[in-house]
Amino acid sequence: MQSKDFFPTEGLLVHCWKCGFKLSQSHTEEESHIQLIDFQFRLEKVLKQGFVSWAGNPSMHSVMFFQGLRDMIAGFISKVSLQRLRRSSILDDIDLSGWVKSGLEMSPIGTRRAMFLFLARLLEEWPDSFTNHIRKCDLRYSDLRGDTDYRPFWYEDVIRRESLGGFAKISQLEAESIAAATEKLNGQFSLKRSRELFGRDIAMHVPDRLPKPISEDTYEDLLTSIDHQIAETQDEIKRFSLIRDKIMFATGRQLHLSQTELTNLTLERVRQLVPEVVEKNFAEAARSPAQVRAWIEWYYVKLRPRLNPMSSEDRIFTSMTTRTGLKKSILGVRFQAAVNVGMMHRTIGSYRDWTRKPLQLAN
Repeated sequence: MQSKDFFPTEGLLVHCWKCGFKLSQSHTEEESHIQLIDFQFRLEKVLKQGFVSWAGNPSMHSVMFFQGLRDMIAGFISKVSLQRLRRSSILDDIDLSGWVKSGLEMSPIGTRRAMFLFLARLLEEWPDSFTNHIRKCDLRYSDLRGDTDYRPFWYEDVIRRESLGGFAKISQLEAESIAAATEKLNGQFSLKRSRELFGRDIAMHVPDRLPKPISEDTYEDLLTSIDHQIAETQDEIKRFSLIRDKIMFATGRQLHLSQTELTNLTLERVRQLVPEVVEKNFAEAARSPAQVRAWIEWYYVKLRPRLNPMSSEDRIFTSMTTRTGLKKSILGVRFQAAVNVGMMHRTIGSYRDWTRKPLQLAN
């Protein structure tokens, strides 16, 4: 027998520390967004450790990290910032309408959850994921600096550089000097490392130092290799999984989706991204977003139900084991396994290379 009385235990949070609201009376959701869950684990790890490897600093104090997040939130919640953010797809499934002027702690829990999902997407590949939205939405320094006079350097440096555009145009000689210095300091050239060291983007000036783009022939070869595996197996479960992988990898490449974007992809989102409708054709590799959509439409109706996903699961690519959407880590493992089986590790360096958009070279 168990008592019906409630006995608080040490460490149990019953009321909001700020407003005193009883958390047990708040609205809950049956299933949280997988990206939000992953982000929560990351934040809890930073809290537990007291430091984080972030923005080129291997041991940033957790206080500086979280202060930067608070300043970021403060910069995004103004009416002007929210209107500008609507120019990007990042808020398509996020509702921040319940935000209150008094800040994060006084906003409804559902709105706080939405804000943290928003942060998770902005921080996914810092600073690129963040700066891409700044540029797309034309956000200004005054929009992003929040309501404090001083911000942590890791955040201030990025918003000042991106919003104010305070750099003169870089010359070819300067770019080559930065590349050489990065190679000397880092042991090998890395575009990400050069940005961290010198604060300049030299990608357009040193295309010969960047990973070579994966050709269409290599793309077709990987899908053909998966076709061979499908033909060779008598295991129905393995065959279904391989067909899923083929369509999933083709989707990632043609729509240029990150691993997180691909694992969270829904049929509704595909239809938003690719309004064009064409007939499916499995005789050759899908070479356009429209052809990929045709593959997905077929897969969603004909094959996905046989993987037995949960009725509440709306993500396209699911696991037969968990019956929920594939995790980012599993996607990475499946992709690397396909590359290894096809003996293509020399031509396909990583998933990021697989989905990289062609570089537009500087004149």
